[in-house]
Amino acid sequence: MLEFSILAPAVLNGLLFGSVYALVALGLTLIYGVLHIINFAHGALLMLALFGVYFLNVHLSVDPYVALIIIVPAAFVFGYALQRSIIGKTSHGKDQNILLVTLAIAVIIENMAV
Repeated sequence: MLEFSILAPAVLNGLLFGSVYALVALGLTLIYGVLHIINFAHGALLMLALFGVYFLNVHLSVDPYVALIIIVPAAFVFGYALQRSIIGKTSHGKDQNILLVTLAIAVIIENMAV
């Protein structure tokens, strides 16, 4: 039988996960729409930010919502520095260059996380 004690958290979890997926898709769409850059490193950068929230929560006992106040500006600064130092310099030219550069950034970040 369908119980409300199971249904309500399942619906809430589905809405929350769906909103996170929608935000990630919106970010990819904005990057491609404005800059015409297919960013393979988008998911790796999101993973890095989520690991930051996790480690602040586990090791420093910081509430995840408070950790977001710390991680979001830090992720913005890291992404801006990445854009200015690597992605921006290679985006002038062939589209294959930016694809390879963002793929390399994704591989480097994912291997650092391992």
